[in-house]
Amino acid sequence: MRYSALVIVFFTTSALAQTGSIIDHRAANIPAGKTLGIAEKRHIMQDFAACTVRRWRHGVERYLDTVPESVEAQTMGARLATEDCLISGQMQFQEALYRAAAYEAMYRVTFARQGVSDFTSVPPIDYAQPGAPTDEAASARATLRRLADCAVRHGPLEARALILSPIGGPNESAAFAAVTPMVSACMPADATVNFSKISLRGYVGEALYRLSMAARGASAPSS
Repeated sequence: MRYSALVIVFFTTSALAQTGSIIDHRAANIPAGKTLGIAEKRHIMQDFAACTVRRWRHGVERYLDTVPESVEAQTMGARLATEDCLISGQMQFQEALYRAAAYEAMYRVTFARQGVSDFTSVPPIDYAQPGAPTDEAASARATLRRLADCAVRHGPLEARALILSPIGGPNESAAFAAVTPMVSACMPADATVNFSKISLRGYVGEALYRLSMAARGASAPSS
């Protein structure tokens, strides 16, 4: 089963002013009349996701509990994608891209000051959730999530450095170089997995956040 891209259309700044909406000064902004590079597009998505987390954290948490790329995920993602988190312009993106940015934003909000560096107490996480699409592409993405999980368990500090690194800068490049050996070590024998740096960061961010939340829950004192 395949799902269409999540499409969000936003009002311009002037239209928002007329409706009386309050725009977060840290909301994302798409410059008019400019061809954006990959790094700029990534920054916009990162700012947009961070804004949604600041405004509707519980809603984002509920969204992240949905099955990736399911109809429910598309619907909830669309509800979170309001004009209040984009100053101007128009966005069109796949649900998976917002999900990755939302996990990263959640990690920054929850663990930026103090991260978890030991995941030995965390049991395996089921990344192939019940009800998930069963096509070949969905299966491949579940495999990538498990690969990222393994890499994060092997190198939690390297994974943290990647997720906290500024997009497109030298620190991000260095962090990718540090995480790559962890990914290679987790690769099944004779397996071929294709992914870009952007998708790798997304999967690492998801695994790092989910493992960190599970580890924090495991270490919490029982009542």
